[in-house]
Amino acid sequence: MEDLYALGAKCFDRICAYHYDIDRGAATKGIVHFTDDAVFEAQGKRYEGRDGVMSFLTNREAQTDRHTVHVITGPRFSRGDDGSLLVGTIILISVRDAEGQYTISKAVDTVHRFVETRDGWLIASRLSKPLH
Repeated sequence: MEDLYALGAKCFDRICAYHYDIDRGAATKGIVHFTDDAVFEAQGKRYEGRDGVMSFLTNREAQTDRHTVHVITGPRFSRGDDGSLLVGTIILISVRDAEGQYTISKAVDTVHRFVETRDGWLIASRLSKPLH
């Protein structure tokens, strides 16, 4: 079995990659990091399956006037009872205002659950809630 922290680092890279795509206006590129039956929670809504996740990413990509920076901190790695890998993080979301200044608009407590697939370890669920 792969070392928990080595695997956790690879999975954390996937989390960073899809947020990187969102922040650069190419959110739909991030779909490659999710399983076909993924569950994704964001902005108080729940999206299910690849089509649901893609719907969120497509809508986000269409928001060309919304410029964000996601700062992903404090990853914590653990194993789920089913052998999945759980990656807990705090995500600080900054939004650019009309003057070009970024202000943190929210802090989100997330848990990404990764499962091993023939395409590598992919995100099976992303659950989130406000930090406070």
